[in-house]
Amino acid sequence: MKKQSFFFIANIYFLILTTNVFAGATGKLTGYINDDQGNPLIGVNIYLEGTPIGTASDENGQYLIINIPAAPYTVVVSYVGYQTIKMTDVVINADHTTTLEFDMTVSAIEGEEIIVEAKRPVIVKDQTATTTTMESATI
Repeated sequence: MKKQSFFFIANIYFLILTTNVFAGATGKLTGYINDDQGNPLIGVNIYLEGTPIGTASDENGQYLIINIPAAPYTVVVSYVGYQTIKMTDVVINADHTTTLEFDMTVSAIEGEEIIVEAKRPVIVKDQTATTTTMESATI
């Protein structure tokens, strides 16, 4: 009986000890993303640089990233047609929610210059109609 009580108490102690060790190891990041006129942006990519952790904003421009290990991060916000935003040294604390709001500005997308050159005229000016030559064996 004493031996069973000892193991029961030891198991309870171990359970409490391991729960305290693993509790509070992660935090959350949330907020809203709007354009420069205050309208919510849908589908904006928000991620922590150097990690696979990220999400996209919903129809209200809101985002939520959970289970982020407590540490400082660089938060990157990117969207096609808008300037990418990088915010460095964002500290995620265990058992806390960090809130970041972003206003994105429109940027022009530039590509490489493309030159198109024609090799032959599209319309032959001497030809007045389309002609097809067929031999009698084909008919």
